[in-house]
Amino acid sequence: MSRHVLIATAMLLAAGIATTATAQSAKVKNACNADARRLCPQYKLDSSELRYCMESRGRSLSHGCVAALEDAGIISRGTLARNKSDPSQGNTR
Repeated sequence: MSRHVLIATAMLLAAGIATTATAQSAKVKNACNADARRLCPQYKLDSSELRYCMESRGRSLSHGCVAALEDAGIISRGTLARNKSDPSQGNTR
């Protein structure tokens, strides 16, 4: 394969990965926006403070938000379900 074909292939793969990441990010934002407004209204969207607040409220996140976070690979599948059954992972609401 020529060097130009390899470079073009690498660029297409990188663009595909970026597009997938952007789509996943949009999916997470759409699925978790209402939770962010409900659970952490004092923080700006996309801020590190909002992310920390949402993490601390994990047990209160909607099913749709959790599913989007799992699909995007942000959290492992079943993590929040395990935490809900573990009293030591209490909700700080």
